[in-house]
Amino acid sequence: MITIHDYLNTHLKQHWNKTRLQTLAGSPFLQDIDKELDSLVNKPFTLKQLDDGYKEAKNIENIKEVEDIVAAFIFNMSNPV
Repeated sequence: MITIHDYLNTHLKQHWNKTRLQTLAGSPFLQDIDKELDSLVNKPFTLKQLDDGYKEAKNIENIKEVEDIVAAFIFNMSNPV
């Protein structure tokens, strides 16, 4: 099991510390979960769940900025299908 926070730090070039993650709270993707963001990024998932959620976020049309992809990824993980 791995957390979203650890996954981001392992798989992305930029370091995603808690302060930087909090800046995503204003993202349209995270409007309803900003208060839960800290606990959500520390919730354990399987590596496959995180890989699938991140790939899905990367493939959303018209989303190119890393911050938007990460916000969409966190949103996907907060609402698993």
